[in-house]
Amino acid sequence: MRRTYWTWACSLAGMAIGTYLTVLHYAALPVGCPATPTINCQTVLSSSGSMVGPFPLTAWGLVWSLGPLVLRRGYALWAAVGIAGLLWAVGHELALGEICLWCTAFQVCVLGDIVSARPYRLRTGSRPSVVHRRWVTDDR
Repeated sequence: MRRTYWTWACSLAGMAIGTYLTVLHYAALPVGCPATPTINCQTVLSSSGSMVGPFPLTAWGLVWSLGPLVLRRGYALWAAVGIAGLLWAVGHELALGEICLWCTAFQVCVLGDIVSARPYRLRTGSRPSVVHRRWVTDDR
């Protein structure tokens, strides 16, 4: 996976948001978010759909955000898991009829991570260089 400034920015922002929301979940503290008829983070984050297995979706997202910083391979699987989590979260918000602004910010980070960490495009006749770990062509 590539590691660009955008990848670092999206990953660190995703980890910060995921940490904040996970701590609030386990400490049972209110979320810093406005409560209107369509925007209500507390309702979204405390509903049953916000839990995936024994952990909140925010904790899974926190772990997922580490992906582009620590993984060297496995982009397709990492991206598929991110898109699945994104669809789960958006579907959950649509089912409730309420939006969580923190969740939306995290979803933007997920999309930013997926786009910025995409692997290098291979050209015909290209191969990885063992010395520099960059793609070189045979067209010398």
